[in-house]
Amino acid sequence: MKEHSVFFKRILVISIALVSITLVIGLKSKVINEVSNELEQALILRVDAKEYALTCLAGNLQVASLDGKTVVDSMKVIMKNEKIVSYCISDLNNDSTDEILMIIGCNTSEFGRDFVVYSYDDGLHKVYDKSFEGMNPWKVQTSDVDGDGQLEISIAMYKKTKFHPIMAKRPFIYDWNDTSIFPKWRGSRLSKPFDDYIFQDIDQDGSDELLAIELLSNGNKVISAYQWKGFGFEVLIESNEYEDIFTINKSAHFRDQINVYLQENSKSKWLALKYDVTGFLEQAIVEQ
Repeated sequence: MKEHSVFFKRILVISIALVSITLVIGLKSKVINEVSNELEQALILRVDAKEYALTCLAGNLQVASLDGKTVVDSMKVIMKNEKIVSYCISDLNNDSTDEILMIIGCNTSEFGRDFVVYSYDDGLHKVYDKSFEGMNPWKVQTSDVDGDGQLEISIAMYKKTKFHPIMAKRPFIYDWNDTSIFPKWRGSRLSKPFDDYIFQDIDQDGSDELLAIELLSNGNKVISAYQWKGFGFEVLIESNEYEDIFTINKSAHFRDQINVYLQENSKSKWLALKYDVTGFLEQAIVEQ
């Protein structure tokens, strides 16, 4: 009987320990989920010859030293019931000082409403603010599609157009003149419906190409590379067909290569696509 009593006590201790671990894991998961609406990680903000860590916590844009110990400035940018839909950091004015570009929207919608530009010059301040309400902006990024050394701003919308009156994703391009944006290209669509896109100078000619995950009529997907031709984009090269393409990223090491996460023969994998004049060359990669 004594041995049985000791045995059951051990079982009870183990059960209590497992319940405690489960509760701790649950609490940690809850905390992670609660803060997932902020910037995913600290970003590098370059101002003249200095570098700072940029974060956004509890709706406050914060500039700090790289080690995070000294907060240089903080500014409320996200109000209650709002979220950051998309963001990027770029030196729009070629003055060695980065601007912070954001699309902000309601936290109950996958799309945004406002496009805002912030800068840090002896303090955080708003440079530009424009409402795109009704146009459903969902991504902002910068590029140099014409190779003139001046960055353009691309804002992806989800809307109808006059010549294509159905709801669809559309990559608009704007020029920046130090204080405002002006339309450069607001084409009705690319050659095919697309899920996502990035910019990269894959042929290394000094101009960025637009690289899009596009949907074919048979349900498969391809990566299409578009080149700027003065008044719009033309297809440069196209990848092989895949069952699905989930993600497209710039390569951290090769300017003529992009990394995609896709599905082929019912298996998901990362694949490097390297530019060649005849098309993309495939190379398997282990991880991103």
